[in-house]
Amino acid sequence: MTTYRIRPLLSLKVEFDKGILTYRMNYGVRLFIPVFMWYIEGGGEKILVDSGADAYFARQVRGLKIQEERSFEDVLASVDLRPEDIDLLLQTHLHWDHCGNTFKCKRARVIVQEDELKFALNPHPILANTYHRPLFENVKFDVIKGDCEIAPGIELIHAPGATPGTQAICVNTVQGKAIISGICSIRENFESQDGVVTPGIHTNAMEAFDSTLRIKEMADIIIPQHEPELVGVRYIP
Repeated sequence: MTTYRIRPLLSLKVEFDKGILTYRMNYGVRLFIPVFMWYIEGGGEKILVDSGADAYFARQVRGLKIQEERSFEDVLASVDLRPEDIDLLLQTHLHWDHCGNTFKCKRARVIVQEDELKFALNPHPILANTYHRPLFENVKFDVIKGDCEIAPGIELIHAPGATPGTQAICVNTVQGKAIISGICSIRENFESQDGVVTPGIHTNAMEAFDSTLRIKEMADIIIPQHEPELVGVRYIP
């Protein structure tokens, strides 16, 4: 079976309350949370997971503080890519900080879960500010439903609860299954006496807990979507 390496690509860091990641914990603790894209190396296609944040939206519309901002083009250039080089773009979900540059990947096949796109186009008011329709409304998505293998050794795992159509990305590596969580999480979400900690932002807390636990139990290597310790890491594994 094909094996891959995963490269964390830092888009920017955004200041948030830690409680948005850990339900009923860490409220009032402020930190700069990294926003990553993930480049999967090893196959015939150039595969990107998520496309980072729209810094203008974060700063001007949401009023958030930002550190270490880099343009999408500069981030891709660090691995000798351009937006038009991307063959396959896997959207874990459509929050504004995960699809900020997807529209720039003109040639890419962009994969999203059906339930995610449906919700993103008409989000509940409680979560409306986590989506920004202009970022994705003109993207031609390849819509799927449920788990599937998208390339040899790469599986999409529907993990609802954080959002209706969150999907984790399971990648075959020389050290086993590495799973990009899809769920907005840090390492702390996967280290609890109860098994996992539900993400702080969710549409269904119990469903989000169950999806987080499923990912933990499936993975040989867990890659939390916003883990600060991954900043500066060159390859996983």
